[in-house]
Amino acid sequence: MEGDMASKRQLLDRWKAEPALGIRQRIIDFLMHLEMGHNKTSDDVLEMLKGLPFRQEVPGGKDLRGADFAGGADMDFSGWDFSLGFVGPFHRCNLSHARFEGATADNAGFHNILNFANFRGVKFRRCYFMNSQAQHCCFDKARLFEAAFQDADLSGSKFVEADCHGASFFGANLKGCDFRGCNLEGAVLQNISIDEKTDIRGACLVNAFYKDQYDTSGKLFGRGTDFRIAKLDATTKFGTDEAAMWKGLLDAALVVLKKDAPPESRRIMELLTDAKKRLGKESWEDLLNEIYSKLTEEEGDVFDGIMEDAYRELE
Repeated sequence: MEGDMASKRQLLDRWKAEPALGIRQRIIDFLMHLEMGHNKTSDDVLEMLKGLPFRQEVPGGKDLRGADFAGGADMDFSGWDFSLGFVGPFHRCNLSHARFEGATADNAGFHNILNFANFRGVKFRRCYFMNSQAQHCCFDKARLFEAAFQDADLSGSKFVEADCHGASFFGANLKGCDFRGCNLEGAVLQNISIDEKTDIRGACLVNAFYKDQYDTSGKLFGRGTDFRIAKLDATTKFGTDEAAMWKGLLDAALVVLKKDAPPESRRIMELLTDAKKRLGKESWEDLLNEIYSKLTEEEGDVFDGIMEDAYRELE
């Protein structure tokens, strides 16, 4: 019964004490210090999991829930459970039917077979799925900031209420995909394949790139997408929103401030937070001038550095 299942806290804490602490180290050593030519397999990892608390909850004992070291290359991890962990990178792995619910990742690659994998509710920042076989995957309610899905086969996959802000689907197969309520703001949707089953009702495509794009010589390199083929209605949002563009920059600046807070950061954070609230009602240029007027020369120099870092975050 579900009530008898281990809690999220139990799954995370188990890796901090024996026997899981020793298991964790053995797996890390195995993955990182193998001799050349060793034919490593997930069966070796499975053997090391003997004695791990709660693993009987996962079919076949394929349990790496809550682990902070999950990754690998050229291994068969089909059906494994990586939920709640800090995951990746995976290279040339079979991750079909794997579970990643609630997992986090940062700049990790998933260049793999991912068919029927479950990524519901993940928090993945700038992760890479290029050229992956990812049919019938679940990305519902996932946060996929600037994810790269170029040339991936995502046919039949679900992105219901996912946040795909700034994601690139260039060249991807999106036939039969469900993007209902998905945030595709600023996403790249050129050279894609869609059909009448592709569902974008309630999706936000504001500032998205879905029109023909030409290089400097006039050659078409980004074929536009006619979304009239797909399922859409009055709740599907298109168009351009300048305020939304600047909001992304402000969000990036606030992230930079939280990472590395100089002594002047509190004042700058207050001004940026206020500007974010007023953006849309007032122009970014007026708000920026107001911020500079309220900063000392020294604070202004710090602010310039923060904004430069924010621009790089968005590149």
